[in-house]
Amino acid sequence: MKSYHLYKWLCLFCLILFSACTKFVEVEPPKSQLLRKELFSSDKAAETALAGMYAYLRTNSFLTGSIVSSVEYLGLYADEIEYINPTVNDRYFFSNSILNPSINQVYNLWSYSFQAIYLANSILEGVEESTNLSEGVKERLVGEALFVRALIHFYLANTYGNIPYVTTTDYFQTKNQGKITVDEVYTAILKDLKVAENLLLENYPIAERVRPNKWVVKSFMARVYLYQKDWPNALLQSSEVIGNIALYDIEPVLNKVFLKESKEAIWQFKPSQDGINASEGTFIMVQDPSIAGFVIRDEFLNAHETGDKRLTDWLGLFTIGNNSWHYPYKYKQRNPTGTVSVEYSIVFRLAEQYLIRAEALAQTEQYTDALKDLNKIRNRADLDDFVSSDKDEILDAILKERRIEFFMEMSHRWFDLKRMNRTEEFLSPLKPEWSVNNDLLPIPLKELEANRNLLPQNNGYN
Repeated sequence: MKSYHLYKWLCLFCLILFSACTKFVEVEPPKSQLLRKELFSSDKAAETALAGMYAYLRTNSFLTGSIVSSVEYLGLYADEIEYINPTVNDRYFFSNSILNPSINQVYNLWSYSFQAIYLANSILEGVEESTNLSEGVKERLVGEALFVRALIHFYLANTYGNIPYVTTTDYFQTKNQGKITVDEVYTAILKDLKVAENLLLENYPIAERVRPNKWVVKSFMARVYLYQKDWPNALLQSSEVIGNIALYDIEPVLNKVFLKESKEAIWQFKPSQDGINASEGTFIMVQDPSIAGFVIRDEFLNAHETGDKRLTDWLGLFTIGNNSWHYPYKYKQRNPTGTVSVEYSIVFRLAEQYLIRAEALAQTEQYTDALKDLNKIRNRADLDDFVSSDKDEILDAILKERRIEFFMEMSHRWFDLKRMNRTEEFLSPLKPEWSVNNDLLPIPLKELEANRNLLPQNNGYN
């Protein structure tokens, strides 16, 4: 009965939070404060509130891996998949790079993300106000919430450019909050991450890898430094994660990478209940793609080298009559598997750290070591070593490896093209409407109407 009441309070709390964030109305202070007091009245209750935040991240925000998600839409926006259904809808607009500020999915990516940030800030404020939590739980909750807040801001900044960095649930502070530059967002992200790194322990707080620890934070810091072109710090952080051989290792078998027991996994999302599997399983094609909506682009298929096992192990083939189409098949389970889940959604994995380090090494002209890391991933796919002493060739090989390795994973491809200033090169030949302005999504019209301090709109959008 007690757990039921905690769940009831959590649902009510989240409902009020979401309403406040999406409708820009003030949360009634007495009701909000009572709910917060209840949710942070004990360690167990506070853990329940934290679980609510992760449940939201799993089903919404940029971290969702299911169909009708940022993984799908930014995969369409880049050069991974294309929409072939004749119906003109949001998928059509993303696939052809003809966006406008009124498109639903442009708004959803923004609003769902700020709702997640709102939840993270609510946990931070609830912990700060509580006098009933043990010190260890306090530190862990603060560390995890800061990590989540930083991570969602990272995705927003790389999608929309200059954005607000929101650190409070106070409506009166946020309703007119203006944008800061992407560089300033990165500074705020790293500030949050450095605090989180000091608060979180090296071990996972529970048996599975479904809650962030210190190494998850370091993995994200390595990515942030890479995007900042801070090669020494990217090298430092990725090396520390790679060096933790007690926890992490590259899975030698491709078809074991995305199993829940994968030693390559650094952070995963656990499904909503036992027997349910990773939401990415919904990408498995079960009907004519003109109905399902998208197929894998030929350009991606042709980018594979002869003998690359990822072409057979991580891609499925769906056939109707004489027609065949490939689909993402990293995750093999579309349906429940009895009472035991087989696959969890991976948010961070070790292969990324090897390729981060390879890029940082190449940028600092440490080519021999860069090739060792690059070939670690290539060899797992049964490919021969890549050999070169030319910086541009090595960096191109790393970009290509990231393209194949992280296909339809957490929007890596789109962000790689953008951060490397390669969007025009790869996307203009595929999309007649492509423009350099498409490097950023438009700020949603609803947000501009609610908060004029979000102006100006991104270039190229009315």
